[in-house]
Amino acid sequence: MILMLGLTSCKLDPNWDVDALAPIAQTTLTPGNLMGDSNLIVQPGGDLVLDYETNVFDFPVDSLLRIPDSTYAYSFNSPINFTLPPGAPIQVYNDYLAFNVPDVGLSKAFIEGGKLRIEVKSTVTQPASINFQIPKAKKNGVIFSFTDNLAPAPIGGYSIYEKEFEINGYDIDFTGDNNDQYNKLRLEINATVASDAQPSQILAGQELIKTSISFVNVKPGFAKGKINTRTLNITADTVKLPFMDMVKSGTIDVDEVDLTLTVQNGFGVDARCKFDYITGLNTRTGSSIALNHPIIGNAINLNSATQIPSGGLPFSYSSYQLGISTSNSNLEAFAVNFPDRIAINGGFRVNPNGNLSAGNDFVFSSSSAKVNLRVVAPLTFSSNNLKLADTVNFNGSSLLKNNPIKSGKLKIYADNKFPFECGIKLTALDSLGAVVWSQPTEEILAAGIAQSDGRVYQSTPSTVMLTLSEQDFKMLTRGKKIFFEVRFHTLPTAQLMKIYHDYSLGLKVVAEVKAGI
Repeated sequence: MILMLGLTSCKLDPNWDVDALAPIAQTTLTPGNLMGDSNLIVQPGGDLVLDYETNVFDFPVDSLLRIPDSTYAYSFNSPINFTLPPGAPIQVYNDYLAFNVPDVGLSKAFIEGGKLRIEVKSTVTQPASINFQIPKAKKNGVIFSFTDNLAPAPIGGYSIYEKEFEINGYDIDFTGDNNDQYNKLRLEINATVASDAQPSQILAGQELIKTSISFVNVKPGFAKGKINTRTLNITADTVKLPFMDMVKSGTIDVDEVDLTLTVQNGFGVDARCKFDYITGLNTRTGSSIALNHPIIGNAINLNSATQIPSGGLPFSYSSYQLGISTSNSNLEAFAVNFPDRIAINGGFRVNPNGNLSAGNDFVFSSSSAKVNLRVVAPLTFSSNNLKLADTVNFNGSSLLKNNPIKSGKLKIYADNKFPFECGIKLTALDSLGAVVWSQPTEEILAAGIAQSDGRVYQSTPSTVMLTLSEQDFKMLTRGKKIFFEVRFHTLPTAQLMKIYHDYSLGLKVVAEVKAGI
C-alpha cells in the first residue's frame, strides 16, 4: 500500500534511415505519476508522505425520506334524482390527504421541488367553477387555493379540465386540524354551478364531478417529524484504491501506515454504525486479508446532526473517527498484501433506541450519512522484487520506413535516482493488447547510491543492449504499445529507505537498425 509509483509516457515519432539510431519511446517513473501530486505531501526534508482520502459510502437523504408519487381520486355522486339549480354548491371532498411516506411521520416540510397535477371531469351540462384549497400549504404566508371555470359537459358525456402547478417554495404542515397528526393534510374541493346557468336534471347515482390530484417528484428541502428505527445496509461493497493499479507482485516492509475511517451523520436523528468486516482484496493474486481491530463487530454511537450551519450546509454533521494503525491492528499485514480494493460490510441504524425527540427528527435535502476512508503513510520502506507495470504508446509499423529491417539492437538508456536496483523487461502489444514480441530475459539497471544520510542525490546511468533478429523486428513492427515491467529491489537489502520528491527513473528506448534499400 505504501509504494505508489506511476509512469508518464511520451510517444516520439521515429526518424529512420539506413544504419540509423532512433528513439522508440521514453518515459519517466516518479512517485506521483499515478496517484497524483495532490495525494503526496512533501515534508520539510523533501521526503514524501502519502495522504489519500476517498468516500466509502454515502447514504443520501432519499435513502431515509422519500415522498412517493401519489394520486388521489375523489368524486361526488348524486344520491337521488333532483334538479340542480343555478348557483348550487357541490362539495366534492373535505377531508385529509393521507400521505404514504415509508417509515417517516411528517409534521412539517418545506418543498424544494415538485408538481401538483389536477384533473376534473364534469357531467354537469351547465357552466360551473371548481375550487381547490389546502389550508396548511402556504407560500410566503398565502395558502394554496385556486378557482377556475369548468366548461359545460355535452349531454351524455363529460368535460375535462387539467392544470399543473409548481409547488416549490411551499411550507406544508402535516399535523392536521388540531396539530396532533402526522402525514395528514386537509384538502377541500368545491364546485359551484354558475349563477346564470339553467336548471338541469340530475339522476340518482350520476357522477357529477370526478377529480384526480397527483403529487409528482416532490422533494423536501427540509422536513421534520419522527423517523422510525431502521437499518441502512453497508453490504459487501468495495472501494477501489487506484494508486495500487500498477503493482503486480513482490513484497515490501513498511515503516508506518495509518488508516482512518470517519463516520458522519448528517441526519437529525441519533444513529449507530457497525462494521461487520473490513477486508483488503488483492484482485491480481486473489489473496485477501481481513482487518483485525477491536471496533470490528461493535457498535459506534453517533449523535444527531444539529441545525447549525457549517461548511456551506444548513446543518452540522455529527462525526466519529476510527483510527487504525500498525500498533492497534494487523494493518501492516493488511497493507503489504497490496490491496487494490477494500470490501466493507456493515450497517447504519437510525434511531436505534426509538424516537426520543418527541417528533423533532429532521433532514435537509443535502443531508447524508457517509463513511470516508483516509490512508496516511510515509513513503519509507524496503522493497523485495516489487514489480510495477504500465504501457507507453508506440507505432511499430513506422519502423519499416519503406525499407525492410535486416537486424539491429534495442538500447535502453536509464537514469535511476531511486535507491533500488531495477529489473527491466519490455513487451510489445498489438491494438487488442495481445503480445507480439517480448524481451527474452530481464535486464538489470543500477540503483541510485544513497549517501550516509540515506538520500540519493545523483542518478545512476545504465545502458542495456538487446540484440534483435530480422524476425524480432518483424514482430515488433506489429506493436502499438510498449509494456514496461520494472522490478525494484532495495539496496542495501532490507533497509528501510525514505522516498524523496525528486526521485525518478528515466527510461529511453532507442532502436539501432540495419535496413535494406
